[in-house]
Amino acid sequence: MPEADQLLGKPLQIQAAKSYFDTLPEDSGASADKVQWLIDTPERLVQYKDLAEALDRTLRINIELDVGLHRGGFEPGAELQATLRSIRQSPLLELAGFMGYEPHIPALPTALGWRDRALAGAWAKYRDSLDQAASVFDEATMSRLTRNAAGSPTYRYYETTELANEISAGSCLVKPTHFDSELLEPHLPASFIATPVIKFLPTTRMPGLEFADGAGRAWDPNYSKTVYINGGHWLADTVDPPGLSSNTPIGLSSNQEMLNGGPNLEIAADEFVFFRPHQSEAVFLQFGDIAVYEDGQIVDFWPVFDASA
Repeated sequence: MPEADQLLGKPLQIQAAKSYFDTLPEDSGASADKVQWLIDTPERLVQYKDLAEALDRTLRINIELDVGLHRGGFEPGAELQATLRSIRQSPLLELAGFMGYEPHIPALPTALGWRDRALAGAWAKYRDSLDQAASVFDEATMSRLTRNAAGSPTYRYYETTELANEISAGSCLVKPTHFDSELLEPHLPASFIATPVIKFLPTTRMPGLEFADGAGRAWDPNYSKTVYINGGHWLADTVDPPGLSSNTPIGLSSNQEMLNGGPNLEIAADEFVFFRPHQSEAVFLQFGDIAVYEDGQIVDFWPVFDASA
């Protein structure tokens, strides 16, 4: 995507950044100039400043803010002010913007106004950081800044561009289980793993413990029947047929995972078990193209992002 202005979602180790430029094709220089490098500490800024000088090229710097998540980054204050001045004084560094991510907000209780206070506090820190930047940089620079905030868990809090002018929301479009929240309740799950049944056994027999099978089924009726699927051990939960679960004593398998169900389970070899992923990008990269299902049939295939590209 050579025309895209790309903001990295996490700080890139300096050796990886050096390797990127060492292997950068000559005809990709303009694209590389559109990258915003995320900086979370004064030390990392020094590393990127040294890299810019070694390369003799301008690097665009985006500053990560800690607006309450406490996953690193700057808070308003003297350290941020010194970092802003260091960028301003360098002929090879350019302030590209700020990133203030706050996915912790929906996880906080609404009781006693805790969530509202945390959101107000996050926005106050972001505004204070912008005010500090405005004391160092001119109005033209400030007008060009990328003001990133929010992600899938929190994007619905932003109804104007008064504070943030860029959000990064992707997972909410397919809604894996980690995004089951009150704020995303209007969204519906839209991605599933479908895997065929290799074997269906009408009883569950535990290797070496066959003598206890009857007692086991009496204790937990969900161990009544057994299904072996193609693959397994994904970051996902079974959703159909309902009631299926992994066999804890046998454990997980990425080859032929063993699932158990209750006495009413009806499924046959070559039929499908469906899983709902916990995450989106981490799970999507384990498979090929996404099969698009609509009106009872597969109507298209969509490629996933190639992380090695």
